Amino acid sequence: MRYLFVGVFCIWAKGQSLPSDSLQRLFQRDFNFDVVFCRTFPVQPVLTDTFPLVPLLSGHVRLGVSWYWRFRRGIGITLQPGLSWYRQVMRATNASTVPYVERVPEGYRWLKYRLGAVSLQGGVRWQQERPGELFPRYWIEAGGWIQRRLGSSLKYVAVREGRTEKVRWEGLSLFSPWQGGVYVGVGRQWIGASVYYHLLSLVPKEIYEPTGRLYPRPPSWEVGFLLAL
Repeated sequence: MRYLFVGVFCIWAKGQSLPSDSLQRLFQRDFNFDVVFCRTFPVQPVLTDTFPLVPLLSGHVRLGVSWYWRFRRGIGITLQPGLSWYRQVMRATNASTVPYVERVPEGYRWLKYRLGAVSLQGGVRWQQERPGELFPRYWIEAGGWIQRRLGSSLKYVAVREGRTEKVRWEGLSLFSPWQGGVYVGVGRQWIGASVYYHLLSLVPKEIYEPTGRLYPRPPSWEVGFLLAL
């Protein structure tokens, strides 16, 4: 049956007098459209017990659809709407001064702050294009980004009486309603490196410790990688 189907398709295609490159055009990539995945990690030069961030387990995951409008050959602007997820992981220390740590039982191992948001970013892009290649050989992009919080939560993992306890609290005001900043990306073909800077703080000014002092703020810089498909 499979071979019969293939034979019928070939006869139909021959009768349609399709151009020789028709099937190739079906698989041609559109330079003006990309699905972009980006993973960035916070840059924390000094790790302290007061703010015990774990950089490799923290940071943003961004997933979006990017459109590219060309002004002239190799130069244009991009617009990328999408979704963003942020996680801030804290290890257990007795000196931690982070939000809601006073509500977590003793013996906790991890604190995980989570954020979900809709995002929009755009900028100016230069890329070196060559006919017949699926991706630009090299590209550089710089611009700005902004995101609106959809929800946030806190999860802690603790060991109590010999058993592991996992608790998640929803709806806590852990992060600012709006975040934003600037970014730079550079890469080759479908992979690249990116740097993000926060102009708006992740932590709102209204969050205070019981003592009245501000909690330490998360790092403003994030670095990571991105993939374009």
